[in-house]
Amino acid sequence: MSKRFAGIMVIAVMAFLPAMAWAGFFDSMKKAAGMASEEKVPMGLKDICPSLASYEGTAYDPYKDTKKEFTKLNIPQVDDFNLNMFKLSNTLEAATSITNATKEEVAKNPTDTTAITARITDLTAVLTNLGAQVPAIISSGQNLGTNLPSILAGPNAVKIKEITQSITNSIEELKTIPDKAKNLVAELAELSKVMTENAQKAAEGAVDQAKDAAAAAQDQAAGAVEQAKDAAAEGMEKAKDAAAEAKDAAAEGAAKAEEGAAKAEEATKTE
Repeated sequence: MSKRFAGIMVIAVMAFLPAMAWAGFFDSMKKAAGMASEEKVPMGLKDICPSLASYEGTAYDPYKDTKKEFTKLNIPQVDDFNLNMFKLSNTLEAATSITNATKEEVAKNPTDTTAITARITDLTAVLTNLGAQVPAIISSGQNLGTNLPSILAGPNAVKIKEITQSITNSIEELKTIPDKAKNLVAELAELSKVMTENAQKAAEGAVDQAKDAAAAAQDQAAGAVEQAKDAAAEGMEKAKDAAAEAKDAAAEGAAKAEEGAAKAEEATKTE
């Protein structure tokens, strides 16, 4: 069976029979005709963006539960462009998801922001690089569209219109990526600013607490000094009273002694 004849048969069958019911038959006919067959390739975060590989499988991984699927057409030039587009688009999606999760964390005003700061640095680098890649990929897409008729010569020619439209749509989407990435970078910079302000407020609060504690300690010390003064004054008064009492006791003792001596002398005279 020639490739041309097989290609005609495939087109004829596809025109009259439901594709879903005859999928297996169509695939075999496509292969016989030399047409490229599609396949789904599951991809995780590290496959899409190696720079974010450390977040794969974590709470920040938007593809943790459901991997993204890349449709491989098995047409090398087309697959190269589509894969680049797939990675850029989904890197932006992942970065957006992680940025939103980071916003929620910053809103809670955590005391330890080390991990958040590192994450903001990672995301900023990824997004900056993302925007820088776009012009080259747009250019490659435009070249691909121009050369598509020669690339898809033969049985794959039936895909020219579909793939051309896909390339056009991709280029339009690519044009929006730099601004989206730039806006996310601005949001991340704002998060850094908020964390810095929160840290300053916390430091100022700590200084105020220290001042209040120092003032309280000073007040306590002053109170202790006053208590000591009062105690000393009270002690002096008690000492004065004790001295006066001692003096009175001594005077009383002396008087009694004189009185006793006088009585003794009187007794002597009487005898």
